[in-house]
Amino acid sequence: MTLQLTQNCNLRCSYCVYSGNYYNRQHNNKVMDFELAKNSIDYFFKHSSHSNDLAIGFYGGEPLLCFRFIKKCVEYAESTNPGKNLYFTITTNGTLLTKKVAEYFDNHNFHITLSLDGASKQHDINRRFVNGKGSFEVILKNLNRIIENHPDFAKKIMINTVITPQHDVDIHP
Repeated sequence: MTLQLTQNCNLRCSYCVYSGNYYNRQHNNKVMDFELAKNSIDYFFKHSSHSNDLAIGFYGGEPLLCFRFIKKCVEYAESTNPGKNLYFTITTNGTLLTKKVAEYFDNHNFHITLSLDGASKQHDINRRFVNGKGSFEVILKNLNRIIENHPDFAKKIMINTVITPQHDVDIHP
């Protein structure tokens, strides 16, 4: 089960539906209510009682803008479902993966999908902060810190790369 915590994001990636660049989709600061998250978790557990492995995902916008909310959901899920192999996933742009966040994720069986669109030059074409500055260096610093301080946890990080026409790889000789 995946919870879309917020539609807010600290980046304005040119191709993203949360960027505010689409006339039919406005950028907003909506955040999921905890009662909805709690009811969703309860429903998920009730209807997956036959399974030993359960995953709860966090998605957004940028879900790490709601880190305290994530912790509240994790603590609720862990306290109401003992005896199951419970793990969590998050899709993040990686800019808010602080030491504190990484430590929490390592201690609570998280798997991360991190958005990184290639090397700095390619990545920063589309994945920029609100002020227009590229995000690559911040993400790389955070990723390297996790690799250095939490090497086993770092193995649970998957990279998601969006290839767009302006930097498609030429596969022909």
